[in-house]
Amino acid sequence: MGSSAGNQAGVLDDERAVLNDLIETLQAVRDAQPGDYSREEMAEVAVGLSRGSERLAMVAGRYLAVGETNACSYTKGQSTMIGLVNAQGRMSRARAASLRRAGTALYRFPHFHRALLAGSITLAHVDLMTRWAKKADSGQVAVAEEALAAFAVLTTPEEFELGLRQWVAVANPNEHLDEFIRAQARRHLVLQKDLFDNVHVSGVLEPLFGEQLAEAVRANAQRLMADDADLGIHTAQHDALVQLVLDPNGDGVKLPGIDILSPPHDPDDLAGNDPDPTSDDNTPTGGIVFGNDLGTDAFCYMLGRAHRAKKTPVAHDRSFGSVCYPHTVGGTLVPPAMIAELVRRGARVRRHRLDLDGDLVNDHVTGAEFTAKQKRLIRLRDQHCQQPGCLRPASACDADHVVPRHRGGPTAVSNGQLLCRFHHRWKHRNDHDPGPSSALLRLFANSPVTPQLE
Repeated sequence: MGSSAGNQAGVLDDERAVLNDLIETLQAVRDAQPGDYSREEMAEVAVGLSRGSERLAMVAGRYLAVGETNACSYTKGQSTMIGLVNAQGRMSRARAASLRRAGTALYRFPHFHRALLAGSITLAHVDLMTRWAKKADSGQVAVAEEALAAFAVLTTPEEFELGLRQWVAVANPNEHLDEFIRAQARRHLVLQKDLFDNVHVSGVLEPLFGEQLAEAVRANAQRLMADDADLGIHTAQHDALVQLVLDPNGDGVKLPGIDILSPPHDPDDLAGNDPDPTSDDNTPTGGIVFGNDLGTDAFCYMLGRAHRAKKTPVAHDRSFGSVCYPHTVGGTLVPPAMIAELVRRGARVRRHRLDLDGDLVNDHVTGAEFTAKQKRLIRLRDQHCQQPGCLRPASACDADHVVPRHRGGPTAVSNGQLLCRFHHRWKHRNDHDPGPSSALLRLFANSPVTPQLE
């Protein structure tokens, strides 16, 4: 290189070591014959090459960052390295910016940089961290960055973003409350007739009730389609919505209901002590089930475990101890202040006691199948399929025994998990137990964010 970037002795030594590793990997793949691989081995090779491409992209980003630091960005008529790569490499500016963020991760997110060097995460993880870190205080980002990097290593980018949403809500609850209120202010419904008296419906429903209404319509549509094979999905949803409005008490009609799972605000609850029922601070710590305009028992708010700074993360934690922020079955985050307001308006409370390990005190063992109450609690805890990398929602999942019944596994909430139908059948067909995959169970178990807020 003819610029000062070439004089940076030692600056890119780690990146040069990565290049040496990649050369060895590529040579091994080059020298092998594809016919020598099984399908599973071909998949492993593909994963290895994909991981190597991410590491190589990170190295490219480091060269961009070092070059920009040393004024290489002002060569050849370009004002930035992004513009230079865009013009010379025919690379999109978005991709060039992603490379640059990976290259500068060393300065902002050193633990993410090390994970990139090792090939444990992708550039997408850094992009997501950069985007969501802007929504939190810089001091909180610095304190929690190591825990977030460890979380990123355990998750796909999609799962990582779900965790970041919760982390930001914990780190800055007031901003999340403001956003929730703004979302409520955007709610509207438009009913407009055309020349043939057809009514056109459009609008936006607020997050808290919109999710539940959509789930009820989908569930009723599936029931109607099971009864009439000629019904298409959109026609069935139309009929389900009309039935929900005109005949909500009809046979088999599923009414909207909202399940909310939340951690406690009062550590005394964990010892089994009843909080003062007249205290507004203690009211949101229990489970609530109450009616609303849409139907019968609409809310179930469940007590979680307080986060302790010295708690050791457990890889197979099947308790509710790592619940970090109130959320619905579908993953909608609900600010505690909103739930406190709902309770203030007269919500009926149903408490589910937990011990200090976050397990249900009354987690009774039932028969061969999970009861409706057990399924509800498992859905609240897991939210989606627990097979690594699968994000099928709870509405499309079955309740599965973590330890199969034929191996002595009890039918209890602590031994339950959500698996989508495909992975449920796959597990039993192969007698394979994927185990719990949610890295949220490990991120918030020992997060440095929560103790600062207590």
